[in-house]
Amino acid sequence: MFLSYCFPITEVYAENAALPDYNIVTKVDSKDLRSLKSTLLGGEALDKSCGLSNISGKAYGSGKTFPQIIYQIGMGDGSDSSIPDSDSTLKFSVGNSLILNDKGFFVTAYHCVENFGKESIGGNRNILMMYGPMRNMVMRGRILAFSEKYDLALGQVDLPDDIHVEEVRITQSAIEPSQVLYAKRFRNMDYIKSDLLTNMLYHDSPDIIAESDILSVFMREPDPNWRSSLGLEVCVGYTVSLKNQAGSKIAGPKSGQYFLMTGKQESVEGHSGSPVYSANGDLAGIVVEIPLLNTLIKNSKGEAVNITYFTGPEKIRELIGSYIEVCSVTETQI
Repeated sequence: MFLSYCFPITEVYAENAALPDYNIVTKVDSKDLRSLKSTLLGGEALDKSCGLSNISGKAYGSGKTFPQIIYQIGMGDGSDSSIPDSDSTLKFSVGNSLILNDKGFFVTAYHCVENFGKESIGGNRNILMMYGPMRNMVMRGRILAFSEKYDLALGQVDLPDDIHVEEVRITQSAIEPSQVLYAKRFRNMDYIKSDLLTNMLYHDSPDIIAESDILSVFMREPDPNWRSSLGLEVCVGYTVSLKNQAGSKIAGPKSGQYFLMTGKQESVEGHSGSPVYSANGDLAGIVVEIPLLNTLIKNSKGEAVNITYFTGPEKIRELIGSYIEVCSVTETQI
């Protein structure tokens, strides 16, 4: 099946044409760096013969390949929502991320963590907090590299020694039209944006939260019951093309980015940073943001279509590969 939808895409990204592809924020040592190479090179080719009917629950991999919920928390700068039921000036935004290996490297959408890149790194009061419901842990993250152009970020968290992460490998193929893929995410975004964050920050105290209180979250044992209301969801779909105003088919507004149709009833709002997988379980993309997308795409009946937009494996490999190269060159020069 191959579908096309009309999308007036002219000039949507013209203002970003001059952005650098990849930016390095901070470097890690060679021991950690080596762990990224199997993630970068160990994936398999995509199965182009796989159809929707061939996907079964067994293909979805471990429950631990669900994403981590990522909160960007700051004292009144750079975010869009207030902590629920609080008079504090504390602000937050929310997204998802995927831990890649035991060294704690993770990938996410850049706009979920953008206050931790560029010139603001180290100079703002924001805290990057990640909650891993499938491993029942709360971690503090840091950003290592990012691409504003492709809405990707690479980061790292310090994992406890007793935590094992199934190594994620990136598929080695380019995405094809009608490629069957699946996304893993959490359905109950209202709970994630409200009760879950309130429980994590306030714990047993009703007092207004201060920065020092946020840091104490990382020293507490998470409540295993927090994950029961998340609503784990696996959304199977296939890539579709769109037509621009000139009538030409395009895979996405930018090279290396794609559209994934996962069903009319499935909302995609709030799922930025979620992983997209191939049928064999390799990482095939990260869900990212495109301005005005859901209001512009309609089917032949004029109905709005929920569609996921993601940055594909080529750009994820390029981000990680560029990071490895820069760190390796610096270490060699020293």
